[in-house]
Amino acid sequence: MKIRFSELWRLNGTVDRGTYALVGVLGFALKHNIDRLVAAYGFHRGWRLFSYWLPLRDVARITDLRSNQAAFLGTMVAIALPFVWVGVAMTIRRLRSAGLPSQLVVLFFFPFVNLVFFLLLCLIPERAARLIDQPTSVSSFKQMIPESALGSAAVSLIFTVPLGLAIALLGAQVLTNYGWGLFVALPFALGLAAAVIHGQPQPRSIKSCIGVACLSTALLGAALLALAFEGMVCLVMAMPIALPLAAFGGACGYLVQRRPSIQAGAPAFLSVLLIFVPGVQWTEHAMARPAATFVVRSTIDVQASPQQVWDQVIAFSEIPPPQE
Repeated sequence: MKIRFSELWRLNGTVDRGTYALVGVLGFALKHNIDRLVAAYGFHRGWRLFSYWLPLRDVARITDLRSNQAAFLGTMVAIALPFVWVGVAMTIRRLRSAGLPSQLVVLFFFPFVNLVFFLLLCLIPERAARLIDQPTSVSSFKQMIPESALGSAAVSLIFTVPLGLAIALLGAQVLTNYGWGLFVALPFALGLAAAVIHGQPQPRSIKSCIGVACLSTALLGAALLALAFEGMVCLVMAMPIALPLAAFGGACGYLVQRRPSIQAGAPAFLSVLLIFVPGVQWTEHAMARPAATFVVRSTIDVQASPQQVWDQVIAFSEIPPPQE
């Protein structure tokens, strides 16, 4: 059971269940202690083991976060990114060694489900090696995409932008939820899907994948503006969040499109990816807390008996005598 640090970041190859379990347990222990120190000394707040599974409704709406909460949350997300990458890479390699579809890596991101998923991968034995990296045939989906870089980029945008628009309208107009699904999951998934489609005919450069990913998100924003669903100020404020996430998704797509085993199942992979975003939006909508209501009651106290008040109500001044 030997593994070098550089091998933790690789998507190719396989890993046995013992190494997978060891890396998972040690990685979680390391991350938890880093999170605990950052929370205590950087933000003066506690961080316990069960803080990772807080109810989603407590953080369902990004717009409800105060500035200090947003800074804390952003820091914790930044710390989590390298651990997420290692977890995804090791999970893909473990799925490959167990003879399971690599698309099951999406379960890594589901709370509570990922714990059972991790336990199962630690128990399932390795299977005999097989030629999983060699595509058996050219899929009809791949045949629809032009070989040229410009053509595949155009098809990628034609596919992702309308779907992204539909998902954005579902979250904003139907579910009325401006949260993680809209601001985080959608840009990342859109960038990842755009890069994977762009690299279907042949592997593209990382610069090209990130460019297509960011362009898909920018065109989605332009479509929302053109259809008058969102204003310019809202889109300008969202772009500093959306574009880096789209670029990260494009970088992940660059790594995915270099794996023939995953590329062969691109339609299924993209379907799971695009279903995942509405799932996050619906979960936020279902678990969101109702808006707080505040009651204001006003009273006027008159320091007089009811009879005195009544006399004043019905009383009227004497009519002056006529002048003529």
